[in-house]
Amino acid sequence: MARYRNFLIVWCLLTFTGNSVFGQMSELTRKNNKVKSYTHHKFKKNKKFAQICPIFYSSEYPYQGIGVKIGDPLAITYKFYATETWAFGIDAGKASEGLYSQLHKDRFNSVPIPIDTSFIYVSHDVLNQNMFSVKVFYYKEGPKAIKGLDLYLGAGFQMQFVDIKYDYIAVREIPPETRETQQVTLGFQPMGLELMGGLEYSYFSLPITVFAELGVFLGVDDIQQWRKFQGGMGIRYVF
Repeated sequence: MARYRNFLIVWCLLTFTGNSVFGQMSELTRKNNKVKSYTHHKFKKNKKFAQICPIFYSSEYPYQGIGVKIGDPLAITYKFYATETWAFGIDAGKASEGLYSQLHKDRFNSVPIPIDTSFIYVSHDVLNQNMFSVKVFYYKEGPKAIKGLDLYLGAGFQMQFVDIKYDYIAVREIPPETRETQQVTLGFQPMGLELMGGLEYSYFSLPITVFAELGVFLGVDDIQQWRKFQGGMGIRYVF
């Protein structure tokens, strides 16, 4: 009888141990499968747990991206990635006032001058210089050795909204000659063609891209034609 009792005790211990071991293995397998299910997918199908690089997949266009650009201009930037080759963008923000200082000084010549008065420029203060632009981009894959790097060329239309306060001396030329310090605020809306080239990198585990670009703004207003180099870098969240 004692022999059967000992056998029963051993059998119970083995059964309990086996269930515990197999239970832990089953739980570990379940967790591993859960992790794999989060990571083995394309970004667009499960954005919350996206881990695969790069972000862009040929079969899942179009994409969208929104972010910030630092430079000239400082802007909120939006891009619509229609295909692997073509994209469209909108930027809205502020132009770098310091880079346009000489141009703003030249604009002083547009101050309305009475027949018997001449003006002497003293200084100017830019009250605001906002900008808005729309662009189209052509993309090309970068060097094979750098995964996720694309090169692009772009062209578009940019418009600026500028208000400038000028300090000047008004000189009355008809005797008796007088000099008087005055101020005037003028508004300008320069617009023109925008051309640029850049590169964009998107080989991240997060849904973001970083970019850098350099271009030229071929502006024109009611005073003159001019050009200014522009450029900057930024980051966009892709969705």
